[in-house]
Amino acid sequence: GVPAGGVPAALRLALREVEVSTVDGFQGREKDLVVVSCVRANEMRRGGLGFLTDARRVNVMLTRARSGLIVVGHAPTLLRDADVWGPWVHWARDDGLEVQLPP
Repeated sequence: GVPAGGVPAALRLALREVEVSTVDGFQGREKDLVVVSCVRANEMRRGGLGFLTDARRVNVMLTRARSGLIVVGHAPTLLRDADVWGPWVHWARDDGLEVQLPP
């Protein structure tokens, strides 16, 4: 919940700089920090990744950040995509860039 005094002024100021958009909304633009949500936890093997396997869209997702990129996703699901996400997840793991959060 929101604290009794409301949202602190520093947080309100920081949130003015946050932009939420779709992949298509960032086409041709960059931001200092980009957070990409690929949260699609399909436990069943038949569950697909949909637009997340479109290499052109993934290219836009991963190349809009100037300084920092955070990708939030379910690694076992992303690894099922052998062409786009699988290699990327393996690269991130091999370079020590993956952070796993406890359930």
